[in-house]
Amino acid sequence: MSETHLRRARVDKPMIVSSMNGALDVLRPGEYYVEDAGMTMRLHQDAASALAIAEVKVQAFDALLTQRQVVFLSWS
Repeated sequence: MSETHLRRARVDKPMIVSSMNGALDVLRPGEYYVEDAGMTMRLHQDAASALAIAEVKVQAFDALLTQRQVVFLSWS
């Protein structure tokens, strides 16, 4: 992965998100690495992974943050 800024986030409950191919998928509880990709937020399984496992529109991601379904663990 190139020099992409990733922030660590935690998901406490399963939630439905859109996958990279546009299908809906269930994001399991756990820690993920979040990449700001402009119009979407990409979720990676680990910091070294070049392939995102899910992609969520920024507005939908903001709603998840507001509802505390996603919590950032790092800001750097």
